[in-house]
Amino acid sequence: MIQNLLQTLKKQVGIDIFVTLSREVSKYQGCWSGRLNTPLISQAIGGDFSNKTFMTCGPQSMMTMVKNTLLEKNVHLNNIKLESFES
Repeated sequence: MIQNLLQTLKKQVGIDIFVTLSREVSKYQGCWSGRLNTPLISQAIGGDFSNKTFMTCGPQSMMTMVKNTLLEKNVHLNNIKLESFES
């Protein structure tokens, strides 16, 4: 069900969705496997960080890493959206 929703959203112009599973083997079609890191983020977006809004959801430590990576790549803080799994 979630895969169908993701596939529908991926078809929208201007939306790119990258799902990474850090602990699971990449058995889900369209999902990346392994810990998210700077090279993987760069690969996912083709190295072009300009004129984009980034949205991430996950554990706080992962989101902090993503936010710091994006800030290092000169992404404006207003273009970084976070949603935590933790409360």
